[in-house]
Amino acid sequence: MHQQRFFFSIILISFFSSTVATTALAQRKSGGIVRKLPVRTASIPKPAGINFCGEPVPVESGAVAHNLSMALMRNVSSQQYLMNFRRRAIAQYFPIIEPILKKYRIPDDFKYLAVVESGLQADAISHKGALGYWQLMPETATELGLKLTDKVDERKDLLKSTDAACRYLRILYRNLGSWTMVAAAYNGGIGRMQSHMKKQHETNYYFLSMNQETSDYLYKIVAVKEFFQFPGQYLTSNLMASVNSYERERAEAIARGIIPAEEPEPVGFAIEPKESLELRFESASVDSLLGALSRPKPVASTLFKGDVQAELVKPGKIAIG
Repeated sequence: MHQQRFFFSIILISFFSSTVATTALAQRKSGGIVRKLPVRTASIPKPAGINFCGEPVPVESGAVAHNLSMALMRNVSSQQYLMNFRRRAIAQYFPIIEPILKKYRIPDDFKYLAVVESGLQADAISHKGALGYWQLMPETATELGLKLTDKVDERKDLLKSTDAACRYLRILYRNLGSWTMVAAAYNGGIGRMQSHMKKQHETNYYFLSMNQETSDYLYKIVAVKEFFQFPGQYLTSNLMASVNSYERERAEAIARGIIPAEEPEPVGFAIEPKESLELRFESASVDSLLGALSRPKPVASTLFKGDVQAELVKPGKIAIG
């Protein structure tokens, strides 16, 4: 599994230059709906273990692999924050969430849904009014038995809101029968998801045409899960080629626990690397050269003026006479 995930991490880097990327994804926007037309042929070997709640993510489809790689890439750009956040989540939040998920027989992967929903922030609020760790709407929270008053909002209580969210997830599962579809319905609504499945005659989330937010939702969760469970597979030099060697080594040391993430950056005098100086002067020379090459130059050629033939022997300025 380790080697297969490493193989997939390499595919993420080379994906856009491969034939899979050029033929995999066809999208058509119509009335705000994004139409995905994935290729279901097995274009690459399927890496084992890429799943949500034990339900496989069909990365053999080029469209699915593309969407997942994009979600993973977005996380790479904020890898330092992700590593610090991962450490806090494992130490402070997951020990509270995991036993409640287990109590309601809900797969452990749903703790990553809370990560995507709120960043595990009690005060997180959406523009629609969803609040708390699990981003519950006021009506839903009240129906689930949470107390919402001017002084108390139990959506901000990790223990109580997680218990309520789990009861809601069980209701969704009884109606949908798939944990992947449950997660999608948590974002898009159960009625909308059932309507999509009925109209499109499709029960696999990854091949449904939906609005952009819901279409991306599961990929965000799976990407977070992959980073949390296998940080070494994605925070390596293969995916950090754009980061300088110091930042890369520091991130790797933090990931391995050699130095604490809270350790401040060393203080000293900023010294410009020799390479950057060379590149700076080299780029200036190149600019000058390009400028010179772009100027029109007189070319020795045979000229005709009426019946008189002449030859330009030496290029120079135009002279009268």
